[in-house]
Amino acid sequence: MENVKTKRFMPPKIVVMNGVSSVGKTSVAKAIQNHASRAFLHVQMDDFLRMLPRRAFEGQEGLIFKRIDSHTIDVQSGDLVERALAGMRNAVASMAECGNDMVVDDVFFADEDADYRRLLKQYDVRLVGLFAPLEVV
Repeated sequence: MENVKTKRFMPPKIVVMNGVSSVGKTSVAKAIQNHASRAFLHVQMDDFLRMLPRRAFEGQEGLIFKRIDSHTIDVQSGDLVERALAGMRNAVASMAECGNDMVVDDVFFADEDADYRRLLKQYDVRLVGLFAPLEVV
């Protein structure tokens, strides 16, 4: 019997969306799922962040929020969050290897796009940036 890793699947289609919180990534992902002829899985960064313990949002190992001015907050990720999100990108690559079409909802902090390009280089991938005016988000 063939195992999942050796079975031949149709090459997956992958859309990786990057954008700030509330820019509409989930709405776009749902629209793709509803209108595409293929069955796209929706992989959300938020689902991976929800796996983390509460302390990941309170200390230096998790998400770090620094107020720059009255309108700007700098968000950085500590080691715990970086590991979890690296795991997410590797999970996406593993799911692609099994033939899954995906729309990935992510927020890039640094070089995540290079990581996706490296991990998914053999697949049909579209990297999409979503932007909106500050008063909209």
